[in-house]
Amino acid sequence: MSGRRRLISSSKRAGGSSAPATQASGALGGLPPYEPPSCALDENAKRALAEISTNRDLTRKYESHLKQSASLLRDSVGGINDRLYERREEVQALAARRLEKQQDTKSHQEERAEQAAVKLEAEVPDLTKEIESAVREIIDHRCELDDENAAISSMLDHIRSVQPLQENQESRRTRRAAAAEDAVDGDDVTMHEAQEDVPLLSAADLLRTAKKTKVAEYNKLSAYEKYSLNNDYIAFKKTWHDAENPDNDVPLPDASAWFDRQGRPVISAQADQDGSLSANEEDEDLVVAREVISFQCPLSLVTMTEPYSNDKCKHTFEKSAILEFLRSGPQQCPQTGCATDMYLDKVMLRKIKRTQQAARRGIGDTSDIEPEEDDGDASMVAGEARDIKKERVIRNRRRVAEDVEED
Repeated sequence: MSGRRRLISSSKRAGGSSAPATQASGALGGLPPYEPPSCALDENAKRALAEISTNRDLTRKYESHLKQSASLLRDSVGGINDRLYERREEVQALAARRLEKQQDTKSHQEERAEQAAVKLEAEVPDLTKEIESAVREIIDHRCELDDENAAISSMLDHIRSVQPLQENQESRRTRRAAAAEDAVDGDDVTMHEAQEDVPLLSAADLLRTAKKTKVAEYNKLSAYEKYSLNNDYIAFKKTWHDAENPDNDVPLPDASAWFDRQGRPVISAQADQDGSLSANEEDEDLVVAREVISFQCPLSLVTMTEPYSNDKCKHTFEKSAILEFLRSGPQQCPQTGCATDMYLDKVMLRKIKRTQQAARRGIGDTSDIEPEEDDGDASMVAGEARDIKKERVIRNRRRVAEDVEED
């Protein structure tokens, strides 16, 4: 792994930017030394600075690259862990076939599959760690961009707050210059009033101070505040968890457990290489520990192909059904108390496609999803017996009927 190039460059928010700028200015040569301004900024200058912080066209391409990078990294962590799972399944299937045929010698295909699996077992964990670090770095860059705009706004607010005082200061200077020519004690007046002058700070100095303040504020945040509450990291974590647990729908740990006290990411450890649980966990508590997933749209009552979820809740709908619902009536989630912050739920889409592929291969016995038909209920409890699942479905339907009768 030492020879592998970093996914993205590791830049530090709090430093390093002044050295290249100094080298660049020195390379130009002939520039006079910087002098602080002697007059306050006029309205045109302040408007020009304000446009920098409000004009999204200046940073739209950069923001687009950061957003696309986060999406690609999310897909990558799912892809490499999916490939590892597929290799494990292939090795187990070939071994089972050999035992079924009562053959002692491994075939060339099985040996190659084992070699590929061993290689992935060694590489995927390190790659996953690198991708996770890259996602956090992208989030840092996006927050840095937001803080840049906030620093400019803070600088402008300070300039506007001292503007009246500076204007009065310039007026006093004019009066002092006129009084110095006529009054005998003009010098004393000048020295006395000079003590009341408001220092004229440059916009560059104000911006540097505001940026340092923003950097200090960001560095004080915990890893939970920086990343666990960020939508990009949440989506990444969901994809990562789903790829590591394709067969058993163990709920994603709470966001407060994603980082330790030192701010280091907690790398989830699978119970076994094949995702199975230990023997002492195979009891009735398994029903409570696992998550019930419905692949059926509550509006269209068919298996979802474009699942859209709500940012404010866990409700998921088929895209066409929820859009039609929102166009025809109230502009909010059909579930009470939810807003219309809908997004394409790629994690749910992964689960649906994986279950449909398993059904086509004839190994999806624990799911009600059919590859082409939407017959029956689409809820499943991964790894559970069908009778437990049916009992839960019947209980849910009875609860819904009771709620309707009460309304």
